[in-house]
Amino acid sequence: MTKHFSGLAVLFLAAAVTAPASAQDASRTFLVEQGNWWISRLGTESCIAHNRPLPEFNAVPFNAVALQQATGERQPLLQALYWPKSFEAGAEFDLLIVPSSGKPFQYPVRAESDYHLRGLAPLTEAEFGKLAVSTTVTLGGDATPQALVVDTKELDEVAVWLDECTSVASPDPGN
Repeated sequence: MTKHFSGLAVLFLAAAVTAPASAQDASRTFLVEQGNWWISRLGTESCIAHNRPLPEFNAVPFNAVALQQATGERQPLLQALYWPKSFEAGAEFDLLIVPSSGKPFQYPVRAESDYHLRGLAPLTEAEFGKLAVSTTVTLGGDATPQALVVDTKELDEVAVWLDECTSVASPDPGN
């Protein structure tokens, strides 16, 4: 019987330690799965959607695409994660984005590291629209070692969840 009580005590202690500091913090927790996309909060400043399951992405954060939307923004910033040693950190160039439906377009990016590309500005509404109506999108060009092909069938729903997430992440102006 003592064994059961000590087990319960550990559970209650763990719950108390990991519980949000306030009801407001609890209401800002956000994690949604939409098809093969995962949408989550990044603090109170932005939300991000990854095109790979979180456990897989956390183990190997390469060969993936992310859409990060800042609080107050209507459009996300595109990020592409290639394999290590693919780029020189700090290099800026145009990433060629080829939607399966619609015309290809150039998207200016900066290499944040030897494998991580980050857009210099959020996608325009027209650019995001080209991605959302496609079933796949290929990211590549002369400056990339290989093309990344991304399933975009769920992108309209991902956009809705990013908007919802950023509204949850927004600081309450009344506090």
